[in-house]
Amino acid sequence: MKSHFRSFGLVALVGAAALAASTSTANAAFIGFNITADNGTLETIITSPSIQLVTTDLGPFYTVAGPPDVTVGSNNAITFNFDNGLSPGISAAARGIIIQQALDGHLVIDVHFDEPVSLVATISEAGVFTTTGDGQVGVVGGTVVLEAVNPLATETHAADLDTTIGNGAWSATATTAPFNNFFTDYQIVIDNDLFASAITGSSSISKMAFMIQIVPTPVPEPAALSLLGLAAPTLLLRRRRP
Repeated sequence: MKSHFRSFGLVALVGAAALAASTSTANAAFIGFNITADNGTLETIITSPSIQLVTTDLGPFYTVAGPPDVTVGSNNAITFNFDNGLSPGISAAARGIIIQQALDGHLVIDVHFDEPVSLVATISEAGVFTTTGDGQVGVVGGTVVLEAVNPLATETHAADLDTTIGNGAWSATATTAPFNNFFTDYQIVIDNDLFASAITGSSSISKMAFMIQIVPTPVPEPAALSLLGLAAPTLLLRRRRP
């Protein structure tokens, strides 16, 4: 009978700690964002009148038609959907005298919270492509997330795109590791490239969807930490007794 009471007491302590921790999650609020960079560069290799590289600055194209739609989910995840703002010019193609195009998309977004949080960021994008003959397409890139409280970032996390290409469509995602420390301000840097190449055939690839999702985790409340501290010795004591 006593062991049952000890078990109940442990569950109560851990349950109270979990409740306190979940309550603290609602205390850190997302207070805004700034897009500090949005630009694309198209590099084209042509064969006539001679083989040469032509670089074209495309200007903004993640937000050319407007800012992202921002939603906050029930799990505190904040989603930035850029689909409606994408420029139709986010594409690369190769055919004829154009044997290769590489489109570099660069986006920087700063996010702000009213209290320190740890952060996990995921980028997701998708599009379509076509190839004939020796035509080839590719998607590479990723994201770097930096804490933006200090003049020089004390913690950063990076992730490369995991890309799937097939049946005329492609998709890519990248998810960073959670931050070990807690900050009120973060900067998310995204650099992604679309490639199309062909010598005798043709190829083209376009980006049709783009989204960023961030999941903040606030600093645990002292009450939660103290309750977990009380629960730990109880658990150890219970394990030692037969």
